[in-house]
Amino acid sequence: YVKPGAENVIAIRLDNPGHSSRWYPGGGLYRNVWLVKTAPVRIAPWGVFVTTPAVTDQAAQVDVDVSYENTTETRAEVQTTVQLYAADVTGRPTGDLVATSAPQSLRIEPHRQANHAQTLTVPNPRRWSLRERNRYVAVTTVSENGRERDRVETPFGIRAIAISPE
Repeated sequence: YVKPGAENVIAIRLDNPGHSSRWYPGGGLYRNVWLVKTAPVRIAPWGVFVTTPAVTDQAAQVDVDVSYENTTETRAEVQTTVQLYAADVTGRPTGDLVATSAPQSLRIEPHRQANHAQTLTVPNPRRWSLRERNRYVAVTTVSENGRERDRVETPFGIRAIAISPE
């Protein structure tokens, strides 16, 4: 509904009913609001999920599961890559590339979503803990016909949790 180049008005309506069934209906605006401009073929909102299922001092397996969306009327042929960097205190990439995936081709049907998972290996991982807050960032890009259409940066920490009777 937004018209690029024209004057647009975005209105937010809040409804705080007087006789709500709860003591606090939560009808106000209490958080930041962003307007995000994306391409019609893109990474879905909150569509990047990073896990570290296997961690040793020598290497960490990093699984990156990504959901993509195609809101066009035609099938999209895209390429996707994931690159891992160390993260600075704000969660932005810093330093040299730590790991990268090979470009993967993906076909997304019109008005559909597609999921794709990739596994990368981080050599000699710096683990996240309460004492050492080492973090990484997964930079996921989706390209179509050689042009980058979307890019999402997902900060994460590498750690392992084990429950043992000892």
